[in-house]
Amino acid sequence: MMKSIPIILLSFCLASCNYRSEQKAMQACDEWRVKQDVVTIPSFRDEQPFKLVDRSKELKLALLEIDKEDLSAYRDAERFRAETRAFQIDFYEELLEEDRIGREMIDHIVTARWCRQDSIANQILGYENNLVINKAWRNQQGAKGKGLLVKRFRY
Repeated sequence: MMKSIPIILLSFCLASCNYRSEQKAMQACDEWRVKQDVVTIPSFRDEQPFKLVDRSKELKLALLEIDKEDLSAYRDAERFRAETRAFQIDFYEELLEEDRIGREMIDHIVTARWCRQDSIANQILGYENNLVINKAWRNQQGAKGKGLLVKRFRY
């Protein structure tokens, strides 16, 4: 009998970790989530790639392709070539402007914690991103961190 008392106490402790309903578990997760406020971090307006693109090199390659293209089937080949070149130049100028705007620094409001439902296991999962908490998050590929599962709210 004495040996079974610790087992019974342990089972009561484990049972008390569960919430009465999914709604209560979600409410508990939300209370945990808001303890870590959202963080405002200055970073690039648009997500930045690992390696920036050299637009002038891309334009040169595109113009070389246009110059090499066989347009002998066209009645007015040179006019078509000139229009295609002008289109490509305008297109790359727009890409340069888009790149410039995307590299502007703005304040991002980033959430450090969030909750997800796992209805198969009857639990709400609490995730946390340490890069956000440490204000090391950047809007750049590979610099956003990952959500790590840190809490389970079973129901």
